Amino acid sequence: MSFFDSQSFLLMRTDWVKGNRGKENTTKAVFDGYSAVDGLLFAHTIKIDYSDGGWTKYTLEALRLNPTLDERMFKVPMTRTR
Repeated sequence: MSFFDSQSFLLMRTDWVKGNRGKENTTKAVFDGYSAVDGLLFAHTIKIDYSDGGWTKYTLEALRLNPTLDERMFKVPMTRTR
């Protein structure tokens, strides 16, 4: 299930339920810190709350859209054969 801000229509939270060993666990992801990148708004902070009380927080330090990439990044490395 997803929740959106009624004024900005930005994604605020997503919840999902996942079964694990016969038990359902609810996980919630909260999106915050929206800022514009090339005119588009992106959440720069995502906090994931787990039903066991644990949590994880991700913070984007940089976000680039459609950067020019060096083709060498995609070259498959040569492997040695015997």
